[in-house]
Amino acid sequence: MTEKLKTADAPREGLATIGDLLRRFSGKEKKILVLDLACGEGSKMKYFSGSNFKVISIDKSKDMIKTALKKIPNRENTEFIIVDIKNAEFGKNIFDLIIAVGILHFLPKTDALNVISKMKRWTKRGGYNFISVFRGKDRQLAQKNGMHLFAEGEIKRKYSDWMIEYYKEFSFLDKIHDKPHVHEVFHIMARKR
Repeated sequence: MTEKLKTADAPREGLATIGDLLRRFSGKEKKILVLDLACGEGSKMKYFSGSNFKVISIDKSKDMIKTALKKIPNRENTEFIIVDIKNAEFGKNIFDLIIAVGILHFLPKTDALNVISKMKRWTKRGGYNFISVFRGKDRQLAQKNGMHLFAEGEIKRKYSDWMIEYYKEFSFLDKIHDKPHVHEVFHIMARKR
């Protein structure tokens, strides 16, 4: 069942889940290696700036990376790489946590599903993937814009071999862009067995 959230509640929903991830990793003695896919302006980086996190953030936009660098005061535990997520390559079983927030739905379906497969391969056993994607029924609009709006259950099926620890479908009214409009969203947090 889809839950409707007010505009102000939608960002808090994602932050609550990131907060849960932080609690899971707090107190660990070893460095937690985080990969932030399509980091944009680095808005999620501030949550992982603690000393027990090492964060690798990637984005294809040099300008976005420049903006992120300005926003992150303590950069000793951060690394930025300019690369399109479709072309990114890392070894197997490297990351404790991989985050893909608000990006996979902008890719064609084949690319989006390929990136999810790579995320799963790059994650250590016991590590987590957190994904936030648009879902929806306006397939014509999605095809016109080269997007892939995920269908109900599609993300869950991709993680059927992992432990799904959090899954939520909701919609919210976005008043930030030109005209107010509703976004339908899936959030999933899964742990590799």
